[in-house]
Amino acid sequence: MTPKAEEITEMVGWDPVRYSNKDKKFFEDMITKAFQEIYKL
Repeated sequence: MTPKAEEITEMVGWDPVRYSNKDKKFFEDMITKAFQEIYKL
């Protein structure tokens, strides 16, 4: 029941039907963005 849309995970290998957008590129882009936000602090 937890929202997964913004969760930083690679899930296309686990469930390509529901999570086709959560591929390697998604993970790398989002984790980069997260670290950039941390660096700002």
